[in-house]
Formats: sequence, C-alpha cells, structure tokens
Amino acid sequence: MVLSALGGRILLNQTVDERLSIAYMDQMPAVRKGLFSIST
Repeated sequence: MVLSALGGRILLNQTVDERLSIAYMDQMPAVRKGLFSIST
C-alpha cells in the first residue's frame, strides 16, 4: 500500500511479481523433490 502511494500500481505490481518469482524459485527444490519422489 505504501508502494502504491509512492509509485502507483506499476511499482506495486513489479514488487508483487518479484516476490512471487523469488518465492517460486525458493520452492523449486521442494517441488522437484516432491515430483521425483512421486515418480520414483
């Protein structure tokens, strides 16, 4: 909300996208491990 006040929706959306991409990359090892354990 503070970011939306400073830079508008674009800045807020970029921040959300960055957080989602970081969270996605952090979860990838767990996802791959889960997929491999299921497929094995």
